[in-house]
Amino acid sequence: MNKNYKSIFLSDIDGTLSDHNFYIHPKVIAAAADYMDSGGILVLSTGRAPVATEQVARLMNITHPCIVYSGAGIYDFIQGKLLWSSPMGEEVLAAVQYVLEQYTDVSVQVFTDDGIYLLQSNDILDQKAVRAERGIRIPEVSLVKGRILKILLTGADAVALETCGTWPVWKGTTYRFASRHFVEIVSDHTDKSVAMAELLRLYDMNPGQTFAAGDAMTDYTMLACSRYSFVPANAPEKLKKTGSRIIEVPEQGGMAAAFQLAQEYNEKGEILWEEQ
Repeated sequence: MNKNYKSIFLSDIDGTLSDHNFYIHPKVIAAAADYMDSGGILVLSTGRAPVATEQVARLMNITHPCIVYSGAGIYDFIQGKLLWSSPMGEEVLAAVQYVLEQYTDVSVQVFTDDGIYLLQSNDILDQKAVRAERGIRIPEVSLVKGRILKILLTGADAVALETCGTWPVWKGTTYRFASRHFVEIVSDHTDKSVAMAELLRLYDMNPGQTFAAGDAMTDYTMLACSRYSFVPANAPEKLKKTGSRIIEVPEQGGMAAAFQLAQEYNEKGEILWEEQ
């Protein structure tokens, strides 16, 4: 890899780069381009699968590998393959079966390196999920193929989703809310910060050269491990306390300011913070 990069910026997509209608403000796209021109690497770090990430990567003119499946994989769109992954064991399908039997109103999707499998659906999934990630409808867990990278549960009842996560069937996994109605489950050996460390090794860079931005608790470890971090104003309070800087919400193009500060670092070697 080219060793002349000055910094690396890892950004979540939904609720950070884009609003919840999947719109990215033009000033964000322009600021990201200027950041990359100044010697920065821009990487998407998302819970999405590659199939739902690629369009954003193209829009932002991102050519570097991206973190997908909430840290369970690093995907290279140029080569069209996973460079690194941290799958769960097949025994997690017993937990999926448990959800199907006990929570019939919760949608269940299994993301593997072979595809996306939809076992159970609901209105929340139909209305709010990324369309490209709906997946192939299958009637039973035995039809899931490939290494299991992520499981997504979606439900209207957040309390029921929280209760579901307390059952011992999820041993060996991390069960975490991505938003009020969405739960992402990955191996307990990984998260976005683990995948970030793998990327830093790939580029021979160190945490002191990192920027990160995110709006959900699935971004927490990545933000905590970065030198500079940015959190939208409507993010959970715990997350905002972790961030170096609070930025405007995606609808207002808040990430433009984050990219401008990262560009300043690339050009001057430091950021002169102003009081918020």
